[in-house]
Amino acid sequence: MKRALVTLATAAALLLVACSDEAGRAVSGDDDLIGGTTAKSGELPATVGISRAGKNHCTAARVGERQLLTAAHCVLNLSTLSPRYDAEHPVTVMLPSGATAAHVVKATHVHPKWIERCAETLCSVAAVTAKLDAPDVAVLELTAPIEGATVAPVEREALAPGDGVTIVGFGCTKGVHVADDRAVKELLSAEQEVATPASALHDGSYVEATDEPVFSGNYVLTRGRAGLCPGDSGGPLYVRRGATLAVAGVNANYTLLPDDVDGAGVPVTNWHTRLDVGSRNGVAAWLTEIGVR
Repeated sequence: MKRALVTLATAAALLLVACSDEAGRAVSGDDDLIGGTTAKSGELPATVGISRAGKNHCTAARVGERQLLTAAHCVLNLSTLSPRYDAEHPVTVMLPSGATAAHVVKATHVHPKWIERCAETLCSVAAVTAKLDAPDVAVLELTAPIEGATVAPVEREALAPGDGVTIVGFGCTKGVHVADDRAVKELLSAEQEVATPASALHDGSYVEATDEPVFSGNYVLTRGRAGLCPGDSGGPLYVRRGATLAVAGVNANYTLLPDDVDGAGVPVTNWHTRLDVGSRNGVAAWLTEIGVR
């Protein structure tokens, strides 16, 4: 059986059509979590920030000794579909303590379906990726262990509407369209419940009822108000399993009201890539294949 693993060093050469991160909204940016509260010390010990040379800020979770789980759009140059991080371009990891450390990347793993679909369309545009039948998920494999962050397990059982979850991120505090003026970025979190797929069917949304099988198969939704935005991308969706917070999703997208209704851009729904065994494109099996337990 052909391996589903796609390592970007080889996959980039196979792509015929590149995505653009100039069109539409920026899918990762320099813009903490709208409506969230500052995370207490030790509360979210597996959550880290990632960036390259002070740019391309995203959030991630440590899911292995040398593995960071994040969104695909956080680790790709969306103009060329080449990896932002490799042996020559280290990732800067911001630890829960606020300290930073540079790590050399051994491999950048992106779900193969995302690579395939992203080669065919403008994968930087939220309205496009909302309809894309591909999971926005990636894993950075580092050359050395990450000190200062714990390892979170990955939850492979599907979530259901009403389940309690925690959303987290280092991104903006006011809205997707409001410039972030903070000198220091803090990790924020908010308690939420899983929303029904129908929550995404609202005025200004990118999707319609006919799109539901695709987006609900790839993403689990939470309601906005406590909203996620650029900079929060790649952040873990946590679910409590006893005394442990397990990662059940990866922040990837959102839906907004029309600009003339909400100019700040506070999400109505937040979208988190599903990691469970029932996900539409087999994310759980892919994670196991690349060594995430």
